Amino acid sequence: MEMNTLLIGAVLGLIVGFIGNKLIERHKFSKQIEDSNEESKRILEIAKREAESLKKNKIIQAK
Repeated sequence: MEMNTLLIGAVLGLIVGFIGNKLIERHKFSKQIEDSNEESKRILEIAKREAESLKKNKIIQAK
């Protein structure tokens, strides 16, 4: 009887550990995706500002 209890406890521990690990990984990857999206938006905003500045300079130079 003791061996069965120990075996059941070990199996349940492995299952809970596996599920917990998957939940942690999912959260970690979603956070990385969110951070990447924010970084890409920031880079695009900087590029737009630089392009607008270059455009204004070229218009001024053309005059």
